[in-house]
Amino acid sequence: MGISSDSAAKVIEPHDASGDPANSSATLSGFSEQSGLISVRELIGDTAVYGLASVAERGIGFVLLPVMTAILNPTDYGIISLFSTTSQICFIVFSLGIHQGFLRYFTEAQSLGAQRSVLNTSLFLALSYWLLSLPLFVLWGDTLNRWIFGSEGSALILALAANSFAQVIGAVASNRLQAEGRAWAFFTVTVLSSVLLRAVAIYLILIGMGAWGWVLSDTLGHFVAVGLLVVIAMPDARLKPSAKMLRPLATYGMFLVPSVLSFYVMTVADKYLIRALSDNPLEQVGFYSVGERIAGLMQLANLAFIFGWQRFAFRNMHLEGGSRVIARGLFWFAICGSYLAMSLGLLGDDITQWMISASFAPGIVVITPITIAALLGGLASAAEIGLHQSRRPLHISYLNVVAALINIGLNFWAIPRWGIAGAANATMVSQAIRLLLVWLASHAEFPLPLEFSRLAAAVGIFTSIYWLGQLLLPFDLLVATIGQTLLIIATPFLLWSFGFLTTAERQTLRDGFIALRKFLFQKNRVKL
Repeated sequence: MGISSDSAAKVIEPHDASGDPANSSATLSGFSEQSGLISVRELIGDTAVYGLASVAERGIGFVLLPVMTAILNPTDYGIISLFSTTSQICFIVFSLGIHQGFLRYFTEAQSLGAQRSVLNTSLFLALSYWLLSLPLFVLWGDTLNRWIFGSEGSALILALAANSFAQVIGAVASNRLQAEGRAWAFFTVTVLSSVLLRAVAIYLILIGMGAWGWVLSDTLGHFVAVGLLVVIAMPDARLKPSAKMLRPLATYGMFLVPSVLSFYVMTVADKYLIRALSDNPLEQVGFYSVGERIAGLMQLANLAFIFGWQRFAFRNMHLEGGSRVIARGLFWFAICGSYLAMSLGLLGDDITQWMISASFAPGIVVITPITIAALLGGLASAAEIGLHQSRRPLHISYLNVVAALINIGLNFWAIPRWGIAGAANATMVSQAIRLLLVWLASHAEFPLPLEFSRLAAAVGIFTSIYWLGQLLLPFDLLVATIGQTLLIIATPFLLWSFGFLTTAERQTLRDGFIALRKFLFQKNRVKL
């Protein structure tokens, strides 16, 4: 049975900086609106800023994709992709979800002292987890290196260990900025560190270091970013854990590890299985990864949305009327995400042919299914809110483990038959199953009044326009690109003309357009 909203909001009692009960009535930084709902407009604002940071960070890599594919061969690109993927898995396993436990309890803390207690305990646990995992990297580095990368030595594995440490500390710091509504600080640090990372990566590759040059720059870049984040987000942090907070933080995060790991397995297991089941495996991983990078624009949208969604949903789920506001936010993410997925499905192959070396052309076939899989995965992650509200992290894990096992089974069946295309479609199907399972379980705990009829109408329109765009493929590449672009531009006007939007939504869009125009063109506008 889940606990009530009122009791959930009172789990953390006020504490002072040392973790002892306090009667302080200090206002929480970043929570001046503590008594009210966070609106969809605020969700859009947070998503926009985090989206800018995500797009700036990964957009630099996307813009440089033609350069990277020109100076690296598919095998080197496959090694880089496996390193990035394994780095994320190490982060999930060896952080034991502490950054997620931190965000949950930090947003519920009722005093500044309680917040510091959560922060200090989280950092203590993060460091302890990493130190306990370090012997694995040191003692079995050579063996792990052969299993994952098919090469001798342990340098790549040690780089993974360093990356894991940087990522978990960085995740806690980033989540504090998010919880306190300091999105622009996150944006600044992310962009600066990303520019440095990419510049160093290209230099090291050009002087002949190949894939190892990228790995080295990635590791250094993470440490630069973490150093900046610690200074900006956690100047008051101390390694002084609260005995009362150790167990709640540790168990909440640990219970979510199977869930997060299963979700990530669903998005990356295909690469490992391609390597295991294909001829020329690293080359095939390289093809798959380039197609995945194009489809990764959908992942950017997911990442930006989830950053904004966590504060929006975790706060609103305890307040009266919160389910209605959360449902509206989820509805508009589904609409906007579906439109983006349609756009990437239409233009993904064109982008690949215009921008990327012809040697990577086999990766085109995975773009559309991976894009749809990313959209479904983002919706499933957001739909878990009912299980968070009822404090059932283990249930989230069970559902995601089931979906991950289905994904692995489908990949074993599809890859020998259809290669990388089979892997991409297996991932898409398993993400659809995951979304269905999560929605049914979460909705039973915390019903969301989602407008399914309007959502189905929009998806029907997007699907029809996608297939209409496919009719242009037999024509010249330039003609197909222009035609598909015009279809994408026309789609919002089609939705507007056919009465898809309510009167209130139309007025909101008009007001937003007027505000944007004033901001862009008013000579004496206020500096933000």
